[in-house]
Amino acid sequence: MYVAAACHDVDHRGFNNIYAMNAKTDLALLYNDVSVMENHHIAFSFNLLLSSDEFEWTTNWSNDDFKRFREIMISIILSTDMSKHFSDIAKAKARLGANDFDIKKKDKIMCMDTLVHTADISNPIKIWNPCFNWTTCVMEEFWQQGDMERE
Repeated sequence: MYVAAACHDVDHRGFNNIYAMNAKTDLALLYNDVSVMENHHIAFSFNLLLSSDEFEWTTNWSNDDFKRFREIMISIILSTDMSKHFSDIAKAKARLGANDFDIKKKDKIMCMDTLVHTADISNPIKIWNPCFNWTTCVMEEFWQQGDMERE
């Protein structure tokens, strides 16, 4: 979960999925307009992990362990796509209220997805200085994207 959280915005291009799709960017075409940036963050992270001995700390893992790690990474990073926010929250609420809710097995990945997604959008509840600094960065990205859209 920590690795996925660290990688969830790696190599961010400074624009959102809607812009990528409307501008027909290379990433939107590559990922068929589906969670464009999130799919890029996943692919970039795994390419980095697997391309260098310096970063490849999964070498001694079994294929099953690596497959499970990759499954969790993909799920968590895809959960940060804001277009899925309301449907994912509805699913989490339904599971939390279910009689068979099981945080240790059946619902573990969903809980990790929800935790990372919540952390990703938590800026407004931070103390003022970090909140203001992050808001300034995000607003700068929005303004730059707006400039690109105008061109």
